[in-house]
Amino acid sequence: MNQTTSNTYYLFRHALATHESSYGDRILTATILPEGRPSIERMAVFIKEQKELASSINFVSPVVRCQETAAIISKVTGKKFVTDERLTEFRGINHEETASDISLLCQSFLNEMENQQTQHVLVCTHGTAMAAFKHIFFNQPYSEEDIHDFPNNGVLWIFHNGSLKSHDFNERHQLLDE
Repeated sequence: MNQTTSNTYYLFRHALATHESSYGDRILTATILPEGRPSIERMAVFIKEQKELASSINFVSPVVRCQETAAIISKVTGKKFVTDERLTEFRGINHEETASDISLLCQSFLNEMENQQTQHVLVCTHGTAMAAFKHIFFNQPYSEEDIHDFPNNGVLWIFHNGSLKSHDFNERHQLLDE
């Protein structure tokens, strides 16, 4: 990781909310699907078992599907999530943010976290934000071609000491090499 960071970041996407490639006019209102819950419930158990996360600070996008996903994590772990507008992948009337816009919001979030020296940061967000975070952590340019550089729903990314570990909770818990 070329981005100097004193914290460990635990990033995950909201639970499955559509089987389509796009949310269409439901971009801000889509709710999670029942089949998206099991992987998030398995992830929640894993998070609860991580002793270092006992004192984490937890953030979530204001979008409904992220709020619902964070509620599942909260139910299992007892963690409270703070809503942060910067974690929303599309905002405004036309939802026309560029990769650069998303990257700037993610960088602003990271700068604030680093200034707080929180050590462990748990984040429920969207795919395009996760892609931006990944590119920031590895000091790579982030452009429109990179907006799909994110994992499936039900995958937890852990950025720590220059590395990325990927835990997949979709079928059974697997540690994947990135």
